[in-house]
Amino acid sequence: ASRIVRKACVGTATVFAFADPMGLRSMYVYPGANALFTHGDIDAAYLADGRLLVISSFDGEVPLAVQKAAVRALPETALLALSLDALWAQAGMEALADLVARSTVVFANADELHELTGRGLPGAGR
Repeated sequence: ASRIVRKACVGTATVFAFADPMGLRSMYVYPGANALFTHGDIDAAYLADGRLLVISSFDGEVPLAVQKAAVRALPETALLALSLDALWAQAGMEALADLVARSTVVFANADELHELTGRGLPGAGR
C-alpha cells in the first residue's frame, strides 16, 4: 500500500528558483499540500521500521511539530538528514535544536548557517 498522503483539490508544492550571474538567488514558494501536513498524516508504525528519513522545511508551526513527531517515531538507529533552508534558518536554533542534534547530516549553505546560528564559517558549522 502506498504511504503517500494526498490532499483533495490541492497540488504539490512548487518552488520557482532564480539565480543571477553573481549567484544571488530568489525563490518563490507555493506550499500547496505541504501547508496541510497534519499529525494524522504520520504513520508512526511505518516510521518505526525506518532506516533513513530526509526532511526539509514546511511553513508554519504545525508542520514543524508534525515533522518533529515523525522524527520521534524513528528508531534510535535510523539516520536523519535535515535539509535546512532560509525558512527554517529564520525559525532559529531554539526551534530546530532537537532536529539538528538528532541529524546525521545537515545540508545548509553559509547564509543559512549564519541566519540559524548568528556566526560565520567555520564556527557556524560546528
